[in-house]
Amino acid sequence: MNEPIGNFDYLDRITYVWKFLWTAIKEIVMGVCKDRIPAHKYCYAGIATSLLLHLRFDQWVLGLFGKSSHVTGSMRSFLEYFLLFSGWLVWGMVRVVERNSVLEKLKVAFEAAKLKCVGKYPALVEDIEVDEHLRCLKLKTHGITLSEFNTAREKLENVLNFSIVKMYQEDGDKSKIEILYTTKDLDKVALLENPEQYADGDIPIGLSHQGPIKVNIRDVAHILVAGQSGGGKSNFMKMASSIVSSNNKEAQIIFLDFKGGMESSDLKSRIDNMHDNISYHEGSAASIAELTRLGTELATRLDTFKNLGVSDFDQYLKAQLKRSAGPFEKRTTTEKRTYIFIDEMAQLYSTEPGLDKEMVVKAKAAANRIARQGRAAGIHLIVATQKPDSSSFDQTVKSNLPGVLCFPMANQASSVAALGTKRAFELNPEIKGRAVWKFGPKLEEIQTYKFS
Repeated sequence: MNEPIGNFDYLDRITYVWKFLWTAIKEIVMGVCKDRIPAHKYCYAGIATSLLLHLRFDQWVLGLFGKSSHVTGSMRSFLEYFLLFSGWLVWGMVRVVERNSVLEKLKVAFEAAKLKCVGKYPALVEDIEVDEHLRCLKLKTHGITLSEFNTAREKLENVLNFSIVKMYQEDGDKSKIEILYTTKDLDKVALLENPEQYADGDIPIGLSHQGPIKVNIRDVAHILVAGQSGGGKSNFMKMASSIVSSNNKEAQIIFLDFKGGMESSDLKSRIDNMHDNISYHEGSAASIAELTRLGTELATRLDTFKNLGVSDFDQYLKAQLKRSAGPFEKRTTTEKRTYIFIDEMAQLYSTEPGLDKEMVVKAKAAANRIARQGRAAGIHLIVATQKPDSSSFDQTVKSNLPGVLCFPMANQASSVAALGTKRAFELNPEIKGRAVWKFGPKLEEIQTYKFS
């Protein structure tokens, strides 16, 4: 009786090891195909060691001590190839261990949440990192509906000890579900402290996991603010314009409200001490007229710079300072750094009836030129729109707005149009003010400040 049981245990272990290695190989293949293997962490050490063996570095080192290496022939070749791919193998094995750990936790969670259909629990497809603080759990539903997952949401969060950001299914595929979750969520409300510290072109963006984010308009030049209605675009526009107006007395702030006065009226009524450096233009006709004028101002300003022999606005300020009669004279600048806040700019590219077509064409050209040349002239765009796609927004203008603040998007295509990824679609739309900030290659989830 003992021998068969021993044989069974032995075969069982062999089968387990084989399944473990086969699963690791599958993880490696998926990791390579989807470029998920962090080579710097797992692969470089093995590759470097393999290269040293190939160059006989070990023989050279041992030779310094009068000894010889016993690693020769086929053994050396085996070690070279093994070490060359060892990083990938280690990564695959780590992934399998992580996967098995996740499977154990999921089994307990599904049992507690009573997520079962025809005797089957949901099956794990993969659990992958989206960014430093967000992960995506992909499951086969086995007949369990999205509404059942939503009903079990609180139970899943409690058992798995994480916060679910969003649960969704791809269009046309009810067999799978994606659960975005985080173990470290941001505060749902962010209040701006010490607003007076954002001087000389600084604009507060929001709170990330690493702390407050701010940018200087000289560095970012222009900002695109995108997202579906009600997500927080207008709140950000009002907050940013009030901060810029309060802390940059020598600047010119222009608020163009294409939506007809709703946002600019709210801004005017809620700022206690209005400054004479901010002006409001409500409705499409007034906004188009002002945008056209600003296009002319840009051309005039660039001609002034050319005549003075300066290349940008900062050089212009220095030149004007030198032309002053003395160090205590007031700076005699005729041009001011200009911030143009445009709420719902897509209206400019719509076919709104009753607008002067010639003025619309001029306003579009002005927006295009300001986006391309405004940075050098000290004229900056902070533009808000729901969808910055090719059907509702000038893509030349969009390509010249390097700073992107994107609030939740209703679909993946809109998120890709704004950010180049579906990251904004993955935000929780129920959290007002939650957004993704992108300047350069890095994307950061943030909570924007509440306007007050």
